[in-house]
Amino acid sequence: FDLRYPGQVFDEETGLSYNLHRYYDAATGRYIQADPIGLAGGWNRFGYVANNPLNDVDPQGLHPVLGRIQGLYYRYGPAITEFIAGASGVNGALASPAAISPLVAQIPTGVSRMLPIARGISEGVESGAFCAAKGGIQETAKIGDLFATHGQTMSNRQLDRLIKDIRVNGISNPLVVTAHDGRLYILDGHHRALAAPRAGVLDVPIKRVDLPYGAYRGSADLEFTWGGY
Repeated sequence: FDLRYPGQVFDEETGLSYNLHRYYDAATGRYIQADPIGLAGGWNRFGYVANNPLNDVDPQGLHPVLGRIQGLYYRYGPAITEFIAGASGVNGALASPAAISPLVAQIPTGVSRMLPIARGISEGVESGAFCAAKGGIQETAKIGDLFATHGQTMSNRQLDRLIKDIRVNGISNPLVVTAHDGRLYILDGHHRALAAPRAGVLDVPIKRVDLPYGAYRGSADLEFTWGGY
């Protein structure tokens, strides 16, 4: 019995499944090429939909798509084709509206339910609220995996206000970090890193940069100091 994930075509010559942009090896459960979009698709560049094939699919071999969204295509795609093929007359008027199948008749209802969602997503992308949709997937890191390079420089009262703000609004600006000897050092965002766990936030958005950056000229500047930069 030949069973593959949606969008995959079996290649008899290689014994692999072709996924438009990459080849998938069902025996190992991995792609044999790294994800061409890099880490934007997740940490594992060879995994299939972040190892969550029950909820997501990857018809193009690039990035996960929610299975229920992909399912709309598989459900209504043939119906839409039938709808178009059944049209005739001037401007595509239907020859016999009564002949529309029950599945085709569901299209207007399904579309009407999807429109508010589509509008909300569009507004979120345009406003920048969905940073992952507008500028790629936002990388995050656990607070415990980040190393501070200086101590607290704002007052406790200011820090308390920051904690309350993060508790309500989250962290919108990513912490700027740099990698050195297998560690991630904070260059900008120390107080957000201090406030986040106290606000119940353990995973924070990060932005990776290379040195030199601002007052950090080299790796020697990554050693912890009590003062600020």
